[in-house]
Amino acid sequence: MLNMAQNVDPAKIHDSIRMLNEYIKDNSTVDLISALEALADDPDSKVLLAKVSTALNDLGVMKGAVLTYAPYVWLMLSEDPFDD
Repeated sequence: MLNMAQNVDPAKIHDSIRMLNEYIKDNSTVDLISALEALADDPDSKVLLAKVSTALNDLGVMKGAVLTYAPYVWLMLSEDPFDD
């Protein structure tokens, strides 16, 4: 489940995009990066956060590389276990 209450930090998203562009050299992350760029421009959008989640899930085995180089992506999407 997406943590919709969490504030999305555009600066950390831009850092994640930079890391993905630097370390993942194939085209597998194009959709994810596009979704992240849109979310950075509109950080309160639940629809765009859901698009990031979908793009991440669609990566298959490349998901591991994304989470290695851009762990903030996972933090944005993680559920707060203490949220009531």
